Amino acid sequence: MARSRWTQPQKDAFLADQFRLQHHHFITHFPEADFWIVERSPNPSGGRKPWPIGRFYIDRSKPLWRCIDLGFLPDERTRGVGGGLLTWAQHAAHAAGAQGIDLHVMTTNPRAQALYARLRFQVAGEAGAHRHMIWRP
Repeated sequence: MARSRWTQPQKDAFLADQFRLQHHHFITHFPEADFWIVERSPNPSGGRKPWPIGRFYIDRSKPLWRCIDLGFLPDERTRGVGGGLLTWAQHAAHAAGAQGIDLHVMTTNPRAQALYARLRFQVAGEAGAHRHMIWRP
């Protein structure tokens, strides 16, 4: 959006509409999924309220759980929050007797792929611009 000639209100409206459409798609195709806003807690001495830094959509309604979306603001990436959420999901899936967790990642996103590989997700196939990965307990 930085290179766009749109005004800030136009950019904000466009991004809000894109989020609304994507969220509608996710909740339509995964009606039992959880949608979580990820917040950063304030520094205890700072006095600020928690603020949103990302989101996590996960569908735990089937034997193989689905990580639908995991994303963070650019300044919040590589701080371990995504890995922490996925590690929590892995422990929860194992405790619930789930078959595992699957997800799709863009083939052009090597940082996310590296994270998933570190968490023992295995490549299960590719379709177009996405790589299918599965973790099994």
